[in-house]
Amino acid sequence: MIQLRFRRPSLQSELKFGPAPWFRVAGNFIRQGPHGTIVGTFRRHVWEVAAEHFPVYECTDPFRIRFEDAEGGVGAELGPFSRLRVEDGTLTVQQDQLTAKFMDPTQLWLCYETETYWPVMVIESAAQSV
Repeated sequence: MIQLRFRRPSLQSELKFGPAPWFRVAGNFIRQGPHGTIVGTFRRHVWEVAAEHFPVYECTDPFRIRFEDAEGGVGAELGPFSRLRVEDGTLTVQQDQLTAKFMDPTQLWLCYETETYWPVMVIESAAQSV
């Protein structure tokens, strides 16, 4: 199980979601597993979560990243990792290793390792995906 933390570093405030088996990022929404409940909406370069705005979300539980096509077909799978940070659509893992970028005009994730584009990114517990 993993948790996502939405953070405002300048105000030292955060909201946590989980524990959950996965979080699915597609378009402007983040959904929490196992039921797919929307926990955040991306608007004007920040995440709107529970009527608050956060520029960053992070995961520090052991996780893997899986990219999917629109029908749920699995593409690139990365990890396991122990740290994820997403700020303004730029995803880094571990010690600021650039991993993917959300391309706002196309609503697609660019996976740098495979140089491919995907509409869905899933952050899942490393324990769940073994």
